Amino acid sequence: MPGGRPTNYSSEMVDLAAKYLKGCKDSYKLVSGTQTTDERIEEKDGEKVTTVRTSSRKARELHVKLPSIEGLALYLHIRRSTVYDWQKAHSEFSDIVEEILTTQAERLLNGGASGRYNHSISKLILTKHGYVDKVETREVEDWDDLVNKADETNADSGTSQEGN
Repeated sequence: MPGGRPTNYSSEMVDLAAKYLKGCKDSYKLVSGTQTTDERIEEKDGEKVTTVRTSSRKARELHVKLPSIEGLALYLHIRRSTVYDWQKAHSEFSDIVEEILTTQAERLLNGGASGRYNHSISKLILTKHGYVDKVETREVEDWDDLVNKADETNADSGTSQEGN
């Protein structure tokens, strides 16, 4: 690479990148949860009896470790641009980067759909993978034009509005 820092690429970098990907697993951490107290006052044999019941619940907190180009660069102690340069120049490194990106997209899709991951963040990151949130719009002149466009759309999709 003329004019830049010398590259430190070696086959060891592919092994380290694979190790990085393997270590990108979500985990749950137990955190102190909520404590509830239930106090009940009853009258037995003419006397007031207070019963106190306390229960504690441990909460699980999800720690997401999503594989990313940025995470790989930090793990390898290189610049993000170097990851992209190596991806272009070395097919075996390109394969591992592709696996990182594919794994990231798959986990975002499943985690976002299941509610395990924040759906807004998942949707935002998935735009980097080419996914788009798209709504088809059509211009209409008036109400009759709107109804005609709806009928055309239903005819195209094989559905009918009759009987509604």
